[in-house]
Amino acid sequence: MKTPKISIIVPVYNAERCLHRCIDSILAQTFRDFELLLIDDGSKDNSGYICDEYAEKDERVKVWHKENGGVSSARNVGLDNARGEWVTFADSDDWLEPNAFAYYDELTNKHTFDYLYCGYYLNDTPEISDIEGNFDILNFLNKSEFDKLWYGLYSRLVIKDNNIRFNETITLSEDKLFNYQFLKYCCQVYCAKVAFYHYSFGNTESLSFKGFNVDNYLKCELLTANELREIDVIKADLYLKKSLKAIVWQNICTGVSFKQLRKIYDTFKLQPSVSSGIFKSKLTFSIYCILQQIKYKFRK
Repeated sequence: MKTPKISIIVPVYNAERCLHRCIDSILAQTFRDFELLLIDDGSKDNSGYICDEYAEKDERVKVWHKENGGVSSARNVGLDNARGEWVTFADSDDWLEPNAFAYYDELTNKHTFDYLYCGYYLNDTPEISDIEGNFDILNFLNKSEFDKLWYGLYSRLVIKDNNIRFNETITLSEDKLFNYQFLKYCCQVYCAKVAFYHYSFGNTESLSFKGFNVDNYLKCELLTANELREIDVIKADLYLKKSLKAIVWQNICTGVSFKQLRKIYDTFKLQPSVSSGIFKSKLTFSIYCILQQIKYKFRK
């Protein structure tokens, strides 16, 4: 069986209202040498049936039905079965421009890299990188965020050779953790000033829609920092400090108690890289939290 150029993995859960738009946008690609892997993660609506209908009509569509295990387990089924030279991901409530894969193919033929980094559309507003060209890993990290799966294209060889998989115990920011696991094995990243992927917030039952859970987020941030530390210690330390402030702000916005905020402090105070400044003591941390609460009240 011929190896396709691109494998696109789409986890599916209760997505019947938006699934047609996602799949149709993929099958409408002008570049046709790809396989579409639909992973039905125990949907309770007609999503599984919709997936099977597409598979009957187009041999490029492959479907797996599994018990509900979360988005990470669904994506891992996709990775276990992907055959393409390159792997990309989509969520079932999002969609792609029809020339996305053609552009990916063009760049893979022109340049040497392990990861292709593109922009995306957020509510029809393009979010596009201001840099372009080949970058080594450290230069790339100096210039870009790397927290979403659907920025572009991953080398399946890098994933396969290093047995990179999604952590199935993480239910928040699991894509960011995967990205840094992948990045530490890369040599080159190509950044392109284009956007093809449309990200939406339409499906509250989809696998990608999650509430904020501080325990999951803390766990993921620490694991992500550990992966980043293998690339650059200084960047890992800066990442943790930035992450801490983001967690505090997120918790304040969701109205959590000081007890929850102190839990954050107790978790991170063991990290030498962040035990300074506002995180030097419980007193300085508490003062910082109070000031952030005041800031939030004035912004409302």
